[in-house]
Amino acid sequence: MSSTTAARRTLATTPRTGPKRDAPRSSLTHPPRTGFALVTPAVLFVLVFALAPLAVAVYISLTNWPLIGDYRFIGIQNYLTLFQDPALVQSILYTLLYTTIVTVPILVLGYFLAVLVRSKRRGSTVLRTIFFLPYVVGLTTLSFMLVLEAQPNSGLLNVILKLLGITDGTTAWLVNGPLATLLICVLVVWAVSGLTMVLLMSSM
Repeated sequence: MSSTTAARRTLATTPRTGPKRDAPRSSLTHPPRTGFALVTPAVLFVLVFALAPLAVAVYISLTNWPLIGDYRFIGIQNYLTLFQDPALVQSILYTLLYTTIVTVPILVLGYFLAVLVRSKRRGSTVLRTIFFLPYVVGLTTLSFMLVLEAQPNSGLLNVILKLLGITDGTTAWLVNGPLATLLICVLVVWAVSGLTMVLLMSSM
């Protein structure tokens, strides 16, 4: 083997060294202006549709602003009048009572539904859809349906109870305070348990 051939082989097997190239920049790294550009629409949306109306509402609460005519600034007089109203205390107490009644059933029922549909059983997906559907329909729509179905003599609730022999079918559910509270609590528990189920499933 000649010395020329040996030198060529040596050069072929020797790794070439040259200037090192910088590592490719991560695709998840962006300049700060990109972040500001992405956040700006959300910030503007919150400013225009949330914070600005809130500021206007606070200013209106400090005035005597009729629907028709001029208004005048009266400071915190509206708040002083509000806290002197006995209905405010009654509303706060009723809200606390309502919250106490619905909180535990929502958590218990939501947990039970989450355990039920989390297992890999046939029909679990269908059950998840059925349980979550009341929340999708919306509490406003469900409330309107409740008003229709709780009417005396014509509502489905009274019709069913009359067929079962429990009532005479003329119960005014929405006129009686305790009965109306019971219906509202049942409606809210039914409507929100699906959302609680989804949240607990994600934590499981």
